[in-house]
Amino acid sequence: MQLITKSVTCALLNLLGDLFSQIVLEGGSIDVKRAVIFTGMVLWCSWCAVVQLMWDQLFFAPIFLSGFITVLFTLNGDAGLVKAKLQADLLTTVQANWLLWVPAQFLNFRFAPPNLQVLVANCVALIWNVYMSYSSHKKVEVVA
Repeated sequence: MQLITKSVTCALLNLLGDLFSQIVLEGGSIDVKRAVIFTGMVLWCSWCAVVQLMWDQLFFAPIFLSGFITVLFTLNGDAGLVKAKLQADLLTTVQANWLLWVPAQFLNFRFAPPNLQVLVANCVALIWNVYMSYSSHKKVEVVA
């Protein structure tokens, strides 16, 4: 809800800024199409931020986690177990990623001052790394 409020507020400020420019600085007539396009760009950028988060979590996270598990197993000499590990644990690993990182980053960007956001993310990463170490080193049941 807060994203919607901020987006609408920002769009209204853009609209007022554009109308002020058209009326006061440029001489009087209002170009409605220009105002709508200028205002719509703010709403589009806000929507893009939401889409970027969704894209990152729904597309990039599963690919990255699959790659992480594949490389880890390969380096440990267990390349033959990669498929079984991904089948057994990828979904729960991605869900754990969503449960931890989405709220953590939301709270981080909402409440942490900018100079502490990297530190907060690193603290969350420590928790995530403990989970990934535990999860990725669990025995894999190989069905013959």
